[in-house]
Amino acid sequence: MNDIERRSLDRQSKNIRWFTLPPSRVKKVTASPAASTLIHASSTSLLSLSLVVISVLIAMTPVTSVSIFRPSYDVLEPSIVLKFGVILPYSTHYEFSMKKVLPAIQIAVERILQDPHLLRDIGEVVINEADSNCSQTEGPLEAIDMYLRGDAHVFFGPTCDLAVGHVALYSVSWNIPVISTGAFNQELDNKNEFRVLTRMQSTYSDVGNVFESIMDRFRWTTVGFIYDNHLCYHVTFPVFTKVVNRSNATVFQKPIYKHSTVIYESFLRDAQKQARM
Repeated sequence: MNDIERRSLDRQSKNIRWFTLPPSRVKKVTASPAASTLIHASSTSLLSLSLVVISVLIAMTPVTSVSIFRPSYDVLEPSIVLKFGVILPYSTHYEFSMKKVLPAIQIAVERILQDPHLLRDIGEVVINEADSNCSQTEGPLEAIDMYLRGDAHVFFGPTCDLAVGHVALYSVSWNIPVISTGAFNQELDNKNEFRVLTRMQSTYSDVGNVFESIMDRFRWTTVGFIYDNHLCYHVTFPVFTKVVNRSNATVFQKPIYKHSTVIYESFLRDAQKQARM
């Protein structure tokens, strides 16, 4: 057997140094049965301790929340506390940010609780908010935290497709409805998988349905697509699938890739010869 090579990271220089130990200095040690049992027990205890620490950290994580109450004289006893989990990006860069959506939710809750004819058994609504950062990692983690704390009877958001997709799948097992003003992606159309997801607006699939209706109206059968690898792919893909699945359709395609040299005049001349629209 060749010499055993070990490496350690020099923290000062950040360079990797290699050390060679001769076989004579390496001794194979076999643990006794008692030691093996002790190691296994220690590993189990460490795992249990880790789970406890994680639970404590989740419980200690600060949550931003606000409570809205119905007037005490108008509440039917015993009253119910309803909890909303609002998971949206804090950044105003996004159309459906927390600063834009949360005030609308609060106004709606206040109006309902002030109406003596609506949901009189609900005495309090607690709105818990969390930053999804429009991330497929952070958004679902915030939803998991809320579920473990018991902070949500319904989720509002996330709105970004990747984030809401994961949350909507988890929520099937949790039996918690998800209401989203986003979730436009065609992949979220499957109601068998995403059966607790309610989308408040039109989706990218609706764009494909509109396009198909236009083709039927004008009897177009030859269609050209010139596209690049941009986010608009999610919008145009349902249109593309609608067209290619038509038995009488002819499709002309020209992809444009990032950092490639594009001669648009040539593309358009080819499209003019091979497509009607």
